[in-house]
Parts: sequence; structure tokens; C-alpha cells
Amino acid sequence: MALRSTLLLGSLLCMVLGGTSRAQEARPHPAAAPAQLERRLAELEGQVSRLQKEVQALRGEPARGAAQPAAGTESRIIALRYAEAAGTAEALTDLLRGHPTAPRIVTDPRSNSLVVSGTADRVRAVAVVISLMDSRPTAR
Repeated sequence: MALRSTLLLGSLLCMVLGGTSRAQEARPHPAAAPAQLERRLAELEGQVSRLQKEVQALRGEPARGAAQPAAGTESRIIALRYAEAAGTAEALTDLLRGHPTAPRIVTDPRSNSLVVSGTADRVRAVAVVISLMDSRPTAR
């Protein structure tokens, strides 16, 4: 597997840096029409992109642009005993609207839980509010 990755990287470098490779033979002559050059450039860019993705997959690296959690963020699943998850999330979202560092709150109706993601201190603060909202209903 390392040999294949090395060969792929070598071919990629040859194509990008203009070294000799099988792709060199397929290059159009410098005097070729601009449309042919553009088409060939598009083909080569597609090949480079596919090779980069394959190398990343072989190395187990995440794809560029893939969603990565921001540094310093955490997520916590908070199971509710008394309150309804959807209503609680809606109330919290309304309460936190406009705050630039407000955590993200997602409901899991199947387990009547909330998933809270954000900075550690914001997640803790929201967890305290959720525990207060999820209190046993009082008899009237």
C-alpha cells in the first residue's frame, strides 16, 4: 500500500512539475488551439484532484473541506426526564438568539434528548439551564 501511494505521489509530482511521465505523451503541442489547451488543463486538474483524494483515502486523512469540529468545542448529550426535547430546544434557541457564541442545540426526539455543541463554558452554562427547565412538574 505504501508503494502504491508513493507511485501515485510520484506520478502526481511529475504531472504538476512537468517531469516525464505517461501523461507527458498526451500533452498537446504548445501551438495547439486554446480550446484544446483549456480542455487538456481541465482533464489534468481532474486527474490531480482524483489522485489527491485517493492519496488522502489511502492515508486515512479527512477530505479537504470536510466538516471538522472547531478547536475548543465540545458536544454533550443531555437526556430529559420531564421536559419535551423539541419545546426545550425551541425555548433555548429563542433565549440565545443573537449571542455570537451561542452553542448549537439539536434535538433527538427518539430519546427525548438534546445535543449541545459549543465552547466548553457555554455548553456547561446551557446544561445548567436545561437541568432547571427539566424539573419535575409541580402539582397544582
